[in-house]
Amino acid sequence: MTTQTIDIPHLGGSTIGYRFGREYDPSLPTLVMINSFTTSVELYRPQFASDELGSRMNLLAIEPYGHGATRSRYRHFTY
Repeated sequence: MTTQTIDIPHLGGSTIGYRFGREYDPSLPTLVMINSFTTSVELYRPQFASDELGSRMNLLAIEPYGHGATRSRYRHFTY
């Protein structure tokens, strides 16, 4: 699966980049991973490739503002 984006209007028109390791399975717990600065969800490529992890939980990586595919429509943002 590749990085996808979703528009979030209530966050000032933000577009958030994210990636699931495989198709979402509601019967499994979900591990949410936030990549570090200057990286993208590609940081978690080894975890996404792991059949052992993927069989036990949903893997979801979310990119913070200014990294990967995440963008805001306003000029300045804060964490």
